[in-house]
Amino acid sequence: LLKRIIFFLIISYHNIKINDMRLKFILFLLLTLKSVSVFSQENTDYWYDGVAYTDSTELTSGVPYLTIVLSKEGDQMPKAVTVSNSLGAFSFYGVPMDIFKDYTISVIEGNTNAASYLCNKFIEKPRFVGNINAHFKYIPIGETHSETILTPTKEDVKLMLLDYLKKKLDLEYEDRVLFPKASDAPYKVLANNVEIPDEKIDMILQQVPMEMIKQITVVKYNTPNKYFSGVLNIRFTFGDEPTVDKETRLFSLPRIK
Repeated sequence: LLKRIIFFLIISYHNIKINDMRLKFILFLLLTLKSVSVFSQENTDYWYDGVAYTDSTELTSGVPYLTIVLSKEGDQMPKAVTVSNSLGAFSFYGVPMDIFKDYTISVIEGNTNAASYLCNKFIEKPRFVGNINAHFKYIPIGETHSETILTPTKEDVKLMLLDYLKKKLDLEYEDRVLFPKASDAPYKVLANNVEIPDEKIDMILQQVPMEMIKQITVVKYNTPNKYFSGVLNIRFTFGDEPTVDKETRLFSLPRIK
């Protein structure tokens, strides 16, 4: 029965009209849920994460707020889509994968696949369990986005985070996704420079008061892509943010496009 449901979702995804892009995105989320696939021996014991950078010798050379797509050989749909944070770091933690298959990591700018990198499959099971390095070098052509910093005032501290965002930005909240009213592509939401899990986004947006928020970085892509219009990076008044180890950039993916 589950196979039939997923097959129906795939057919529906490809048949939706272009002007129903918001519905198409929600269907895409259903098709890329972070659960074990019924079609293969995928699991979450391993995952790709890394840093998009311009210069492997400089810690400040991370490429921020890129849309990054993970695809598996032979699949029509992407496995997952994420963004790099302000340091250029990204992670596909929790996405089921089959280490004995090749994967591709692609950078999306506007409506273009700007670059692709090969994640080679394993021939035999590795002795470790955990993350697999997926660092890559990428130099954007020109400015890809703009950034605005929102800092709450004394009058804002009693508002819930979602109410504050609706007050400051012209957006809608639908099925745990924040959409700009002028676009069918949503915002990707980060908290302290880390992706918010889908199951926690309701709680954070609707139950966290603004007195717990230090600032919000609003990232708007100059040319929105079909996955995201931009990024909201929420900085809390507490908690640590991730750092980047320069040495890990020695292990980089080969570029294939």
